[in-house]
Amino acid sequence: MIDLAMNELLAQTGTKRATLLGYCLGGIFAILYAATHPDSVQNLVTLATPVDFSRAGPVYRHLRTLDVDGLVDRLGNVPGEWIRDQVWALTTMTMPARNAHTGDVLAPPSRPRPCSRWCRVPIATP
Repeated sequence: MIDLAMNELLAQTGTKRATLLGYCLGGIFAILYAATHPDSVQNLVTLATPVDFSRAGPVYRHLRTLDVDGLVDRLGNVPGEWIRDQVWALTTMTMPARNAHTGDVLAPPSRPRPCSRWCRVPIATP
């Protein structure tokens, strides 16, 4: 999704590089994009992006046990949905009130999660 948006932005503006901004989980995606597309990113700005879990306690140390290389070997990449779900699970364990307020935890299984439509709909950018 970032690749499509950046390609469109660069095409519309006629520039070769642009500033990429990511907030929280979006910051992780922005970092991954910038690392894999350095020729397209002039500046990288991240806000409230969790990047160092080494001192964040036992729940976050769980991330070190994950076999990300095995995941990439099987799937070819780390799916964005997987990263999103891992962050959601960890924040639910460490800050349950944060996710409960969004309604995600309280939504009946028969109804889609409140943010699921927002996550699927591409946002038009200038």
